[in-house]
Amino acid sequence: MKQILYIITIDEVYDFQGFSHKPQVFKEKDDAMKTLRKLRENAKAELADDCDDEDDWDEETSERFSIYPEGEWGTTHYDARIDEVEVEL
Repeated sequence: MKQILYIITIDEVYDFQGFSHKPQVFKEKDDAMKTLRKLRENAKAELADDCDDEDDWDEETSERFSIYPEGEWGTTHYDARIDEVEVEL
């Protein structure tokens, strides 16, 4: 029997230091999308203190996003994405 799982993977760097996050696994895509939206909101709130103007941030949204001060992705960013994975049960 095969099942589709939705896995959220996070890549976070702040001031050149990487931070580890455990992948989050969901059976339903809607649940993964809700969590991804919450992660994006939280990341924007945390990075707001480090940016003079929110308009300077670069962000891409859909089933993935990347938030970082303009021109500083290598030093500070918060990326998250949903991967759809088929597993054999």
